[in-house]
Amino acid sequence: MKNKQLIIGIILAVMSLVCIAVALYGPIKNKIDKENLTTTAEYTGENSSEIYTGEDESYAEFVPQPSTDRAQYAAQEAKQLSDYRAVTTDVYAMLRIPGTKIDYPVAQHAEKDNFYLRHDIHGKFSANGTLFTEGTYNSKSFDDRVTVIYGHNMASGEMFGNLQEIYSDEETFNTYKDIYINTNGKDLHYKVFAAVPYDNTHILYHYGRFQNPDRVDEFLKSIYNTRDFSVNISEDDKPESGDRILVLSTCLKGNYSKRFLVLAKFTEKT
Repeated sequence: MKNKQLIIGIILAVMSLVCIAVALYGPIKNKIDKENLTTTAEYTGENSSEIYTGEDESYAEFVPQPSTDRAQYAAQEAKQLSDYRAVTTDVYAMLRIPGTKIDYPVAQHAEKDNFYLRHDIHGKFSANGTLFTEGTYNSKSFDDRVTVIYGHNMASGEMFGNLQEIYSDEETFNTYKDIYINTNGKDLHYKVFAAVPYDNTHILYHYGRFQNPDRVDEFLKSIYNTRDFSVNISEDDKPESGDRILVLSTCLKGNYSKRFLVLAKFTEKT
């Protein structure tokens, strides 16, 4: 009888320990997942290989594009935005870098932050995905202190496929410094001030959505302290306290566990 009670006691103790372990593991795993969220490398869910862009593929070379008058571009972007929104209201902006092929809609899914990681604006599976922001961390107004736009580093050169090629070279870094966002009848102008390889930290989560201004300074310090041959930083264009910042984030060629970031500060609205 005593042996039976002892065995039951041991079983109950083991079950209690398992329950405690599961309860503790959930929050810990969630924190780890957030801090290592691979939003622009490989999808961490099922069928992750479907969107891998191919580290060994040959990449399409960047070819400069003719640049059009800003006012004309703004009118074209507004029309395109209207057309895209007729497909889905998840699309809320157009991103354009004059002189490059980067001229795409930006979407934000209401429920799934990573939905457009591997879907086009029609909601169909797409290896290219769609440029997107995360509703958990960024509004659609571009009024946040730091807004991060994610896009795939496609071997075809589509999406952010030429981003690293353009901004890791000093000459083209200085040539293509203007970024425009067209949204809600506004044409927002940003000026690029830095381009760096970075780790896979989920920036907006890690820095608490930058609700504390000190975290912005902390983030920028980590950018300025990056040491790599492909780093480009413009001392004259660095943001001042309170400036809004746009971050373009994609995979780092040659190391898909890392990111390549292009940072630009907001300058004007027309």
